Amino acid sequence: MKKFIKYFITFNLGFILATSIFNSRYNLFKIMELERIIENVYINDYDKEAVRDGIFEGMLHSLDDKYSEYMTKEEYSKFNELVDAEYSGIGVSFIIDRLDKTLLILNVFKDTPSEEAGLIAGDKIFEIDGQEVMTKSFDEIIDLISGEEGSIVKLKIVRDSKEMKFEIKRKSINAETVEWKELESDIVYVKINSFASTTAEEFKNIYDDIDEYKNIIIDVRNNPGGIVTSATEIADFFLDEGKMITYIKNKSDSKFEYKATEKGNTLHNVFMLQNKYSASASEILTAALRDNNVAKIVGEKSYGKGVVQSLLEFKDGSSVKITSGKYYTPDNKNINEIGIEPDYKVELDIDNYDYLLDVSKDKQIQETINIIRGE
Repeated sequence: MKKFIKYFITFNLGFILATSIFNSRYNLFKIMELERIIENVYINDYDKEAVRDGIFEGMLHSLDDKYSEYMTKEEYSKFNELVDAEYSGIGVSFIIDRLDKTLLILNVFKDTPSEEAGLIAGDKIFEIDGQEVMTKSFDEIIDLISGEEGSIVKLKIVRDSKEMKFEIKRKSINAETVEWKELESDIVYVKINSFASTTAEEFKNIYDDIDEYKNIIIDVRNNPGGIVTSATEIADFFLDEGKMITYIKNKSDSKFEYKATEKGNTLHNVFMLQNKYSASASEILTAALRDNNVAKIVGEKSYGKGVVQSLLEFKDGSSVKITSGKYYTPDNKNINEIGIEPDYKVELDIDNYDYLLDVSKDKQIQETINIIRGE
């Protein structure tokens, strides 16, 4: 598994734990005594490993920070799959459609089991291996669709009001996080689904193609973020050397700056599309381009995640993701719990997902085209 060093840091926590929270012999004794009490007194069977994991989970939970968490070895492995955009599955992206109580397929990736089986964008999954999707959480749905390479997943879907069944063999997927297409002769549309370890390289690979267009629409709607440096490296394509992209302050108030490293192309008209689910690295990219007068923002106010996390790994393969700094925009603003306001506010009907499948029905894209045309 690739190590993503970026802003996430991976190293042994033994020394840190020994010199911080567990530096008191009394606390160590108390934990050992509690384990002994459970083992000798508790009447039911239990999972010793789960009890120990619960201790660490409780410590992180007590911080009352929704971004800090303890991950078991298995959870950490799944987390890394998402960061690296590599997993064993069928090769689709989807959202939960609460009205239809289905999973709406947004994209069927090329050369994947889903494409080979005949799934298409717009299909609605209502059952996975005999289990109704609306009884499951998002994480549970991911677990159902993903699985060991070569194993079979059974899907029931609805297409044009007709029920269909599929049996699809899972395989290793390298998910693309960047997509692009021409909208008009001088307008190109770029969708960034997440900021994984591969995202900046994917953007670099398409840049020569999109560089030919005068107007570039970059869509980070529903993009929850990811690796900070994936966002800063993309910003670098559009900014002159030395321009501030973002900076991070840690607990000791030390400042770490990300600046453009080479002359970028500032001749494009760039428009960022965002919504209330655009967060973290998405906001870093958006703010960097707007604050440096390179881009305008269209859509809704963003989520407002202005903090970053460090990833710290134990010897046994488990890990801790913990909030370790605040990031600031080039205009010296921390947008945590605030978000970024758009230059052009355009809202979508949240109960209608047609825009995700048909650009002509996407009010925010169409309004961006109108802005470009001066209409």
